[in-house]
Amino acid sequence: NTAAPLWEDGHYRAAVQKAATQLNAEIQTRVSRYDVSDVELMQQTFSPNAPVEGKPRLWWPGVDSDLTVKAMRGGILNFAQGVFSAIRNPATHTTDELPRQQALEQLATLSTLARWIDQCELVEA
Repeated sequence: NTAAPLWEDGHYRAAVQKAATQLNAEIQTRVSRYDVSDVELMQQTFSPNAPVEGKPRLWWPGVDSDLTVKAMRGGILNFAQGVFSAIRNPATHTTDELPRQQALEQLATLSTLARWIDQCELVEA
């Protein structure tokens, strides 16, 4: 984990920012999209719309008509946008240190998102 040395030194905001930036980079690499990042990347990558040439999607696996599959796809889309808006952006655009507990919760949230993304399938046009 690239955030671990920062965490161990007590730089909690920087650890959160590093982890979120790393997750963004991993998503960009997985979908081969370097033209967008953060919230816009999440909107496009987890869009329920069919992929178009050069803009693949990451979708929760399963049958499209399954209600749980639909819920996970919509949830990941909303969750990913929220994570990058409410966690990554403040951690990047402020120098205020985060309390340890708050930073730990934010890292856990990033970890949850990363785990779900690992389970998603790449869908290309």
